[in-house]
Amino acid sequence: MPLPGLNVFSYGFHFEESVRAVVATAGLRSGGQLVARVAEVLPQPAAATRTRLAQKLVQRYFPVDDLDSPFLQLVRGLAQSPVRRELLYWQLTKTDQLVGALARGLFHPHFVERQPPSGLTDDEFRVQNGGALLPVRPVIVARFAESYAARIWNFAHPAVVQRALHILEEAGLVRKRRLTELRGHPLGYEVALRELALPTFLYCLHDEFAATRGRPIALRRLHRSRFARTFVLWPEQVNQFAAAAARHRFLELRRSRTSASVRLTYFNLEKLVGAVLVRFGSS
Repeated sequence: MPLPGLNVFSYGFHFEESVRAVVATAGLRSGGQLVARVAEVLPQPAAATRTRLAQKLVQRYFPVDDLDSPFLQLVRGLAQSPVRRELLYWQLTKTDQLVGALARGLFHPHFVERQPPSGLTDDEFRVQNGGALLPVRPVIVARFAESYAARIWNFAHPAVVQRALHILEEAGLVRKRRLTELRGHPLGYEVALRELALPTFLYCLHDEFAATRGRPIALRRLHRSRFARTFVLWPEQVNQFAAAAARHRFLELRRSRTSASVRLTYFNLEKLVGAVLVRFGSS
């Protein structure tokens, strides 16, 4: 289905610059200083380039009315690079919506659910996604992603789709390879098998579900949650994270013979982030 008003930045991930921006702005009290402060710590040699990138990073990661949001506190307090990469990716998908749409609309259905993307039959997807005559291991062909975005989402900008796929690669969610088993050897993307950090799971879970305020959430609902689809998580992974979170008392996990549910311990992000930093933060 079309995605009206799909926001895109047409900028890469810029992970290292993003970390510099978040760390360097700790303690700022005025939003008017934000772009200038970020630009000061960027490594690009040209001042105009630094300013343009600083403006984009501010749009991505800094709420207008909160320069010390729970998200920023968490990124600053967790010095581990993989966790920061995951958290920055999650926040990026809220503003650069094409990136999240690709993860949720193409990669999660194909790799996790083993279903074609919305709007296509199995045969249509097979023909359009490389046209393999024999079964091949799951892959999303780059040119299929471009054509799907144009036809289904009314987003006809192939270069921007390519950049969004590259962001998914930089975030560690996918890896690209030349598909020598397909005609023409097109470029394709596979989901990269990896483990999400528990602090990332906790933050994204609460970011999405804190409003439940202690009401039970069916575990199967988490399997299809926005964050699980954005990170292309398998149900088994979500189950493992929920069990680990329960061991650390960030949630209560209840199981019966026919179902399972969780109840969150913290009902707002600020308290959750404080507890995560006590448990997992740098000394």
